[in-house]
Amino acid sequence: QAIARNTNEREALMLQSQMHLDEGQPQAAAAPLLKILEQDGHDFPCRYRLALVYERLGDHAASQEQMTRFRGSRTFRRRLAQLSIRARRLDDVSTREEIAQLCEKHEMPQLALVWREAAEASRRAGPTAELGPQWHQSRQLPGTE
Repeated sequence: QAIARNTNEREALMLQSQMHLDEGQPQAAAAPLLKILEQDGHDFPCRYRLALVYERLGDHAASQEQMTRFRGSRTFRRRLAQLSIRARRLDDVSTREEIAQLCEKHEMPQLALVWREAAEASRRAGPTAELGPQWHQSRQLPGTE
């Protein structure tokens, strides 16, 4: 029913894949996983499961390829998470540029553009950005004297 409502719902597709595996149909289990990966090529849990499906089908080369891609996507996502935390600083232009480069390298041009624009906004903000949240907290709002 979930697939009928939304054919691109990740959790429903993962469940469909698992159901095919449980029914002894590993060939059919690959299709929902491939559909997820079309939407997000860096969904590393899905990529890992696809590697296991290929292994079960006896396609060791495809399984190894997926495992390599799994490791790359996992590393990418972890690094992106680390950098995103650092990028919270309003004046951290270099981290925002690093994120943009990382996204370009991993074929995510739209996200790279967002981070390039964020870096440029930080660059233009100048001294206000360097003060960070302290500047906003130190300002008295009208009527709060």
